[in-house]
Amino acid sequence: MLGKSYTIARFADIPVKLHWSFGLLVLTLIFIEYQDHGSLIGILYLSAYISILFACVVLHEYGHAMMARYYGIKTRDIILSPIGGIARLEEIPEVPIKELLIAIAGPAVNLVISSVIGVIFLISRQSLLPDVNAITELYNLQGLVLLTFWMNIVLFVFNLIPALPMDGGRILRALLSMRLDRLLATRIAMYIGKAIAIGLVVYGVYNLEFILAFIGVFVFYSAQAEYQNLKLKRLLQTTTAESIMNVQYSKVSTQMDYSDLISLYQQTGENNFLIFDEQNTPIGNIPYQFLADYAKERTLTQVRDLYVANVTKTRIDTTLYDLFELMQKHGIAIVAVVDTQGEVQGVIDRHLLQDWMTSSSRRGSIISRLFS
Repeated sequence: MLGKSYTIARFADIPVKLHWSFGLLVLTLIFIEYQDHGSLIGILYLSAYISILFACVVLHEYGHAMMARYYGIKTRDIILSPIGGIARLEEIPEVPIKELLIAIAGPAVNLVISSVIGVIFLISRQSLLPDVNAITELYNLQGLVLLTFWMNIVLFVFNLIPALPMDGGRILRALLSMRLDRLLATRIAMYIGKAIAIGLVVYGVYNLEFILAFIGVFVFYSAQAEYQNLKLKRLLQTTTAESIMNVQYSKVSTQMDYSDLISLYQQTGENNFLIFDEQNTPIGNIPYQFLADYAKERTLTQVRDLYVANVTKTRIDTTLYDLFELMQKHGIAIVAVVDTQGEVQGVIDRHLLQDWMTSSSRRGSIISRLFS
């Protein structure tokens, strides 16, 4: 989600954030309403409709979040934007039944809301079909409730479109994963999602429904990203530290001048360094940030004046996925890769790992992006 979001509430220990562009949407809709009808009461009811719509979207996202919590998966936050909401889970479960139930939980909330309203209207013998040609007839409590019914019907149906990363796409992927490898299932779901996305763009442009076209573009690239991320994750899980470690790393002593270390950085391209004592034992490290600080201040003289007196070691058979998780969780800049005897065989820093991940996930031409 690009740009700034602001926390407006917190429920069940999950922050609800509003994307800045939501304000532009509200102002635009209010302006259109005023231009069409010039009615203050219309503006008030329109504001109420928008508030109810996004309340339903929040409840939809909490459906996902609560089901995820049931499976022990935390939700970082829920972000609302003009094109909908997203519950940012800490992880997407790879067990098909878990992903299926988490994906279904959101639309199920909208179905429950619309079902309750529908039953009440049927019992009271009131019509569920609004007169959209006489919009002012909806400017009352009954009209407000009636539109809430249809809002949730639309949210239910729209989110079941089988296109990643929408709920329907995740449901499709989960169902396919019950029979197929998850990566293959994601690839198939990606193809379907791209086809639907192209259809949304064409329909939206032809009918001047640019929001639909924008959603189509978003779905197209998000479906591709979903597949690429899983493909990269699989690669990380099957590649060991030994495969990418830098064996030509520089050994820094505590007596080295920082100015010499900067020169070493410029010559070798290494961004983070291990520090060794006289017995050739690693005793600490210097992260890239220390080099950047020195380049600005130049107040230090030797490495011993400032370094991190800690060395993180990992075995040569550690998967890059586990290593990435370790470095991300603890903010580690560089690790020493050791063999079964504990001897340092190489190093991996965050820049090396990031460069490897970038090169591994790099895609080719526009044509290959369309069909890869």
